[in-house]
Amino acid sequence: MTVLDEVLTAEKASEQKRAEAKEAAVAAVLTAKKEQGEALISEQKRLAETEKTELANHTKQVAVTVESITQDAHVKVQAVESKFAQKSADIVQKIKAALG
Repeated sequence: MTVLDEVLTAEKASEQKRAEAKEAAVAAVLTAKKEQGEALISEQKRLAETEKTELANHTKQVAVTVESITQDAHVKVQAVESKFAQKSADIVQKIKAALG
């Protein structure tokens, strides 16, 4: 085997190793992209579930707050109505006393 043959053999071996390395790199990149896509989908699902839970909790809190405000307003309205009825009765009594 001549030196030229040895160089050609070494070049062929080098080219083959480079091609194998390129194939391995392509496979690694594809695997990484697949794993990244799966992780992204998993995270999207987790975030959607978290959003759903948080929204449900917030809705419950809003309902409780609305109920509290409604009850507060009802108590205040009843107090005003009671005072109005009392003042009306007082005025009726004053009118009767003035006329009678």
